[in-house]
Amino acid sequence: MKPPAGSAPPAPQVPASPTPALPARHLAALARSAQPVFLVGLSHFARRVAANAILQKWIGADMDSAAPPVDLALLLPAAREDGSPGRSIGIDAVKSFVDRLCLTPYAGPLRAGFVEPASALTIESQNALLRYVEEPTVTSRILFSSRRSDDLIPTLLSRCRVVRLPGSAGDRGEAKWIMNLSGSEETEETVLKLYEILDDAEAVEKILEFRLARKAIDLFDAVSAGKRPSDKSVAAFMDRRIPAADGSALLVEIVLAAVCSNLRHPEPDRRLLDVARRLLVLQAELRYNPSRLLVFSAVQEWLDGLSEGYG
Repeated sequence: MKPPAGSAPPAPQVPASPTPALPARHLAALARSAQPVFLVGLSHFARRVAANAILQKWIGADMDSAAPPVDLALLLPAAREDGSPGRSIGIDAVKSFVDRLCLTPYAGPLRAGFVEPASALTIESQNALLRYVEEPTVTSRILFSSRRSDDLIPTLLSRCRVVRLPGSAGDRGEAKWIMNLSGSEETEETVLKLYEILDDAEAVEKILEFRLARKAIDLFDAVSAGKRPSDKSVAAFMDRRIPAADGSALLVEIVLAAVCSNLRHPEPDRRLLDVARRLLVLQAELRYNPSRLLVFSAVQEWLDGLSEGYG
């Protein structure tokens, strides 16, 4: 039927956009769907929290469980021979992943597969996954995770339920969403404070993952004031449950941020300039040759030096 003369033409049809960021209460309904789920967002921490929430609904366990869930298949880039992380997921890894998904669930009614990051999948790997997604077993579910939706080829993307998660560092909405979804005892003010200190989303995510938020802020405040932080605040980053490279790098980043904060004060302690320079050098070296004992000793020595001349 034609519109009446003089009336505005009908608005063009706009394709439905992917599902916007979902609050925690909607994730339960999302988990009930047999359609593959694709978590998209810049924040790795936000994606991991959402993935764990969905996996808990599917198989009653997640990637942070004390024991590896028997009904969870992971498809991740394989580590290289030198121990560094790999960059791609090949066809052989996909075949092994699909074989595991086809097994009969052991602990419950479902078996789940988690793929991260989707950007690591080669075109051949994605096409292999597409064949499985088109004819999945009734007892399996697949969860993809990546920074961008176009990390999946269009034919595979079209078969997924895309969930866009908050992802801008320092955004109050993201901080509140992460805290509500993860059930963390941290407040959104704490998360925003961490973003303010470091301005580095990846570092903030690691601090939250390792439950170091309060220790990180205490460390920053103490060094910013030219005081020596407590031994517990420093030692927390050397906990045996934290990879040495991560703990050392985070410790250096926080101390460096605190030193720089002090230097922005109207009357900064100019002796901290030398400390800042040495920390920058050490931070660069950490990327290539991290050493827990060396870094801990060096940073502790500098922290001792910061306390000289202060009560």
